[in-house]
Amino acid sequence: MTGVVTGTPTLAYPSTRHWINAIAGQGYEWASSTLQVEVTPTTPSTPRALVGRAGDRTIAFTWEAPNFDGGSPVTVYDVRVSPQQGGCQVGAGSTTCTVTGLTNGTEYRGEVRARNAAGWGPWSSASGAVTPAAPSIAIVGTRLPGSGGRIVSIAGDSKGLGDDRVQPWLKISGRPGFTAAVTAARLSPDGSFLWTRRTSQAIEIYVVSGGVRSNTVSIGAR
Repeated sequence: MTGVVTGTPTLAYPSTRHWINAIAGQGYEWASSTLQVEVTPTTPSTPRALVGRAGDRTIAFTWEAPNFDGGSPVTVYDVRVSPQQGGCQVGAGSTTCTVTGLTNGTEYRGEVRARNAAGWGPWSSASGAVTPAAPSIAIVGTRLPGSGGRIVSIAGDSKGLGDDRVQPWLKISGRPGFTAAVTAARLSPDGSFLWTRRTSQAIEIYVVSGGVRSNTVSIGAR
């Protein structure tokens, strides 16, 4: 028994097994067939949600993978900055890349694209503006309202830090020397941070990150 089976695939799979029910004369014949669908890949769509974080003459970019890989796995990501002053590439196992050699005080925007077996996909939309800066940390301190004066608060702003956290060092009245706080403060994307500690005694505090030290603030006793 012979015949022709035709159709148009709506989804691409490595293979699909089809059962064919054929009528021949007064009886039935059953046959099975495995169809292999070959897919010609296209280039990936654009990576998404590109964000840059400034450092000292650097910008660290992060992004999300494309919604569509073109039918072939992404192998490389490529990042460039504008005004054009370099870029960076990473393998598909990473979605972060740091552009170095930039000029502090200059505003940059980044773009990213992805590559697969079919070639490079289009560049993404530009990120928000990011300005590399020499590292610095400035802090101010107070006692939190509503805490009865029992909680001190350190608010800070940083520029150009490569670390994600800042480590507070503190000296409480009546105790010798500065000691590292048990918990560090996490930086927000804009470089700001907030750290609190419960004490009603007089206290002195500074913070450190990547070898950069802030000013010292003194908060009196409650």
